[in-house]
Amino acid sequence: MIERINFRSKTFDFIKYNEYNYGENVFTIIVGKNGTGKSTLLSSIVSELLGNYNDRFYNESELGFSRNHYNNLVIHNNFENIIAVSASPFDKFPLTKKFNDIESYTYLGLRDLSSMNFGLSYMSKIISSLIESIFKNPSHWNNLAEVLDYLGYKDEISTKFIFNISKSSLEDFLNNNISPEEFFHNTRTSARSLNRRFFQNEYGEIDIAKLDFLRSILISLIREDFEFRPNRLLHLFINHNGINIESGNIRLYSEQIVFLLNSGILKLRDIGLIKKNNRNSIFSIKDSSSGEQSVILSILGIASKITDNSIICIDEPEVCLHPEWQEKYIQILINTFRKFRSCHFIIATHSPQIISKLSPNNCFVISMEDAEINSAYQYLNNSIDYQLANLFKTPGYKNEYLSRIAFTIFSKVGKNKRFDDEDLTNYKVLKDVYKSLEHNDPVKELITVIIELYKKYA
Repeated sequence: MIERINFRSKTFDFIKYNEYNYGENVFTIIVGKNGTGKSTLLSSIVSELLGNYNDRFYNESELGFSRNHYNNLVIHNNFENIIAVSASPFDKFPLTKKFNDIESYTYLGLRDLSSMNFGLSYMSKIISSLIESIFKNPSHWNNLAEVLDYLGYKDEISTKFIFNISKSSLEDFLNNNISPEEFFHNTRTSARSLNRRFFQNEYGEIDIAKLDFLRSILISLIREDFEFRPNRLLHLFINHNGINIESGNIRLYSEQIVFLLNSGILKLRDIGLIKKNNRNSIFSIKDSSSGEQSVILSILGIASKITDNSIICIDEPEVCLHPEWQEKYIQILINTFRKFRSCHFIIATHSPQIISKLSPNNCFVISMEDAEINSAYQYLNNSIDYQLANLFKTPGYKNEYLSRIAFTIFSKVGKNKRFDDEDLTNYKVLKDVYKSLEHNDPVKELITVIIELYKKYA
């Protein structure tokens, strides 16, 4: 577990030891206004944990932003696996210069996607991660099957791909008529762009060994009379039997499929799932809502990589999510990965819905403004207005929670001519948010009256 961290001259505790159940998963939620450094804090944690690999990452100037460095990251144990997740193109997680260069680090975000179609490219990235995970360790399918079951789907994934290479480029490449640079130039159009980063070595040059391996795969397909034609579909099914192809008598090994996916030669067209209440009808994930897509892909991405003793950093998961899906997301996250041990989920969010659906155990909330940490149970199942006022310090206009406690104080103090302990507690809440209320907010006018009552009777 990450115990604490010094960041921007503040000490942030990530767990409360007197309320921490050892061995179980921990959820630390980071809240704060825009510009307080939530995303920077997450990326700095990942960078510090991967400090031995710093030379393999792009530096801050190459990424276009600066990172505030810190020291004294205190951890209870060393994490064997680090997963960074974001559905925003503005996250600040570190990117490796070379494709998938560090075995213990997985970036499930948008910033390294080569296509401008973020939705389809992100789906492809998750599926590639999932297939690669099963290829390396077939038992990972059990984790994915449990996730699908929890989400209401059968334990099978159907995918459709097309070959992302023109016939002319293929012929030139196989006949060695063009140089590696010309090959990438010829295939780099709006419709056909390969993952150049995948083919680069540590010096930024084209890895000839990878090109040779690609050539061997394509030649073997041609020998099997596979016809490369525009929009030729390749169907892959992923289930307890492994990765299976349903496209004639094509034979591709899992290693070759993973290579073609990562290289960009295979381009995803669709992902199909089978709902448990829907016999054998395949449901296209593209037909689901953006919220359902985001949740399914995020959870499957994590499931493809998570192990015991993992740290999972998630930046603003509420992006693209309706409030209902924000509540579902955190519940799915907690329940789906409950069987894993000693994992630490660190989530930066603006979402009151996520806070309200945390578990009362091993879940903590920290504020960027004052570095205060509280157990999540005090925020559970409270209204959104309560969360906005007490936790996010952005109550909004005519906040009903503030209005209620203000009227209660006004009524009680007006009658009793004194402030009791409950009144004093509620008065502090009102005073703390007073300056953030709009001048024409009737709640602010009422608080102004209560401040005068406090001066007179407290």
